[in-house]
Amino acid sequence: MLGAIAFAIWWSILRPPAWWRAAGDVSPEAEIRGVEFENAMVREVTRVRDDPASWGFVVTDADVNAWLANRFEPWVASRGADEVLAVFGDPRVRLVPGGLEIGVAGPLGGVVVGRFAITLEQGGLECRPLGGRVGVLPIGASWLQDGLELLGPVLGDQDQAAVSIGDAGVLRLRPEIPLSDGRTVRLEDLEIVSGELGVRFRTVGP
Repeated sequence: MLGAIAFAIWWSILRPPAWWRAAGDVSPEAEIRGVEFENAMVREVTRVRDDPASWGFVVTDADVNAWLANRFEPWVASRGADEVLAVFGDPRVRLVPGGLEIGVAGPLGGVVVGRFAITLEQGGLECRPLGGRVGVLPIGASWLQDGLELLGPVLGDQDQAAVSIGDAGVLRLRPEIPLSDGRTVRLEDLEIVSGELGVRFRTVGP
């Protein structure tokens, strides 16, 4: 009886949010979607465009989560950053207006959820921690900042100039992607609404 009561209390406090449970699809269909999403991103970013006008696309959180569930671990391993997996276990994302929520598997079966504001500023793309929780329990912003510091070099392709951690744990990403042929893809605009991220780029260079 006491065990059942303890389990009920634990579940009510630490149970994962419904969106996180729904996002962990590892079915064959989701694996295909994750691979296709990755290939589509590479294809769009590297495409040779004669038209100098800006271009863009829309990404859904279903696309991102299919990639996270099926491609995140091998991608991290290929970059020699296995320590990231110890912190970012089973990551899942929910796009919300102006930002996103990231949920990762935490201790004791709970899920650590961090909420971040995403903005495009003059100095680059900024990811600002707004708060976090494990179940219904709030956690300090320092937890989120430590996670960003660990993830920063991985996102920056080991180039410290591409990523920096500023005041209050703000992660700043350089809004430019250098391509191997000398061209540069520059992020010009973004908008995040519920479930979708829209981005606009411009490709410049030889």
